[in-house]
Amino acid sequence: VEEEEEEREEEEEEGKLEAISRLKQTETSRRRNMTFYSSTLTNLYIYVQDNDNIDRREEEEAVGQV
Repeated sequence: VEEEEEEREEEEEEGKLEAISRLKQTETSRRRNMTFYSSTLTNLYIYVQDNDNIDRREEEEAVGQV
């Protein structure tokens, strides 16, 4: 009976460790995704700003030519 109880406790402990491991992997994955999305948004913002500046410059040049 004691052996069965010890086995059950070991299995529970292993299950807890596996669950913790999965949570850590999920958290790491989430952080990696957030970093990726953040850098993507930053790059998109820079791209839009650059295009606005190019459009503005082209408008100023067009106005200067008229």
